[in-house]
Amino acid sequence: MPKTVGVAVSNATFHFDKLYTYAVMPDQQNAVKLGSMVLVPFGRGSRARMGVVLACDAEPESAKLKYLFDVAPASACLTPELLRLVHFLKERTFCTYYEAVKAVIPYGAQYKPAVAADGVTPVLQKQLTRHTENSYRLVGGLPPKPKPTAKQLAAVALLGGGPRTLNELEDKGISRAVLDNLCAKGVLECSKVNKSIDLYSSIPLKNEPITLTQEQQAAYDALLPKLEDDAPHSALLYGVTGSGKTLVFLKLIARCLEQGRRALVLVPEISLTPQMILRLKSQFGRRVAVQHSALNHTERLLQWQMIQDGGADIVVGTRSAIFSPLENIGLIIIDEEQEHTYRSESAPRYSAHEVARQRAAENGALLLLASATVPAIYLFFKNYDQLGDTLKNKYAIIEDEIPQFIRSIESGLHTDRDIIRVLERYNRIASPAMRSELEVLLADMQTSNVQRALMRFDNRMNSAEISRLVAALIEIDRGTDATMTLQYLAQDMTTLHRSLIQKELDKRPGQMRRAILPSGVILVVMMFYIMIMAVVTSASSLF
Repeated sequence: MPKTVGVAVSNATFHFDKLYTYAVMPDQQNAVKLGSMVLVPFGRGSRARMGVVLACDAEPESAKLKYLFDVAPASACLTPELLRLVHFLKERTFCTYYEAVKAVIPYGAQYKPAVAADGVTPVLQKQLTRHTENSYRLVGGLPPKPKPTAKQLAAVALLGGGPRTLNELEDKGISRAVLDNLCAKGVLECSKVNKSIDLYSSIPLKNEPITLTQEQQAAYDALLPKLEDDAPHSALLYGVTGSGKTLVFLKLIARCLEQGRRALVLVPEISLTPQMILRLKSQFGRRVAVQHSALNHTERLLQWQMIQDGGADIVVGTRSAIFSPLENIGLIIIDEEQEHTYRSESAPRYSAHEVARQRAAENGALLLLASATVPAIYLFFKNYDQLGDTLKNKYAIIEDEIPQFIRSIESGLHTDRDIIRVLERYNRIASPAMRSELEVLLADMQTSNVQRALMRFDNRMNSAEISRLVAALIEIDRGTDATMTLQYLAQDMTTLHRSLIQKELDKRPGQMRRAILPSGVILVVMMFYIMIMAVVTSASSLF
């Protein structure tokens, strides 16, 4: 059991967003694990703040550690896949750990700091508490005296068939007062259960056979092997509006369920959700759960809990539904995938496409992108070559500038060990191509972790020389003296620069030879013309 944990704390800025080490009380050790929601003392005043455990048995930062205030129930713990998505969002977007946590779980499932009944002890409290209801079950017989009333007899008769909720009993005309009286006599037992909610229950279950046209069957047959081999795949399904893409979806989902796996369906707008829900509910009934922002907090929480408990095999919703706690996913469908609404405009600024690819890779699922828009595909391929040439020219310019860039950075670090200031000074004299990359790097360094920003810059540049420079800069940021490393690197860059100059000089003789030939031809023609004119002139003087 963990004795120390690394906690990502809420309301942290980018500069202070790291894992803080806390000690775990002996009575909390069984409850604390990776992904647990916790309440921690933070800062000089030990103010209560929310946090999530992202590391166990973390190395203490000091000899005196603060203890956790409280731990949320196990039901609030992030699943391993959701926990990996938190790290994914943190690495791929400009957000804090806790912003990523709030993205993957709905508001109602989150907790907030509160104070216990003693008015002093900090405790956790759910953001939403009105998602439960009273449930009654029969535990004893009615006493003969006093004589039972007709309502009491009716209540016992109804509960003889199994537990019932308060709403169900009230619909039968049995009041809460009658039930409380029976509980006081020991006839009934009352407990709290999650509200039972079946959204869109009015949609009748038809479960009709799915019949495909020849073209639909051909698309289905092409996609089926990718669905059945338990390996991650992606595919694009194109069809004009009304061509029956949804029928192909239904057939693939049905096959996915037959394999014992689950499906996730995304639509671009809330207004399109009822249409997709109608098709899925009429075909699969209560196996469908819904996740989108038009639901109230209670509805969304109950749907989320149903998914978490394994009560749903299909999830349909908008962009945020990609974070549903669905396990064993076999199929992810993104309908109208060209729509911009699949990108979040608030932190974390994620793309549902990227998250879907990540989940498909982890689950060995088929990611199916569907679109009725040809121009987007056509324009992509039409401009692909032009785009490739543009990028090739850009990075050719940057590659030629790398020796000068590295030598300038090495020289600047002799007098100033502030990496950001040195990069800013070079950015003023950089070429436009290099400046565009440096501006991204500087913005990343100023709003995120310096070392991670440098590593992301290294990945974008894809240069062995830049990799050596980044390694040296990371050592400097850690407080290590990397002077010798930078000097050797600068010497290598001087040699590289000379070789580039020599390469350009080697090209010039060839260029000169290519220029001599036409010049020589012109000179011979002119001399021949002059000789002819001289002969003609001499001949004319004789006559």
